[in-house]
Amino acid sequence: MLFQTDVNWQIGLSGYSGELSCHLLKYKLLQFLYKTSIIIPKNTRQEPIPGTLTVFTDGSSNGKAAYHTINSDRVILTSHTSVQRIELEAIKAVLQDFQQPVNIISDSSYASGLVSRIETAQLKWFSDQSLFLLFKQVQQIVQQRKYPFYITHIRAHSILPSPLTKGNAHADQLVALLKEASESHQLLKIPTWKTKKGDDGEITCG
Repeated sequence: MLFQTDVNWQIGLSGYSGELSCHLLKYKLLQFLYKTSIIIPKNTRQEPIPGTLTVFTDGSSNGKAAYHTINSDRVILTSHTSVQRIELEAIKAVLQDFQQPVNIISDSSYASGLVSRIETAQLKWFSDQSLFLLFKQVQQIVQQRKYPFYITHIRAHSILPSPLTKGNAHADQLVALLKEASESHQLLKIPTWKTKKGDDGEITCG
């Protein structure tokens, strides 16, 4: 490349009839950098994003994933039985639904830790195909986002008074209400209830 673009090199080597070769020195670090794709995170933030939306996520072993914001709630029915995978589905829904900067609060240290690192991870195929595909989907969503996000973990069912604790409890209620409605439907053969959020923020069943 240097020979093609630099006139001084072209003049200096104009009478040379041998071969030119270029290769890296055999230092392990240089060889590693040459063979490894380096991805610098651009969407994942390590500190909360000030002045933006905060979303709380939760998942239940009944297959329900949910998120809660100050203005809206969403519950997703998944085919998973693992709570950790269901938590990932909830976070995936947040990253898809909110095309804006967002702070995500999850009560799963596994899911929040994974998502905070997945943007630059080198995913390798493993035997659990459904889990690998879920990882891959989350990674693609993170990498293709136009806006940054921050994700952190909050301890589940904490009794400490704070807005974060209240938000997490609200997300817990979403999956708990649907679990109770589903169980009632099975026992009493009644129509499955739907949750509605009133103007005062209260969740009701009807």
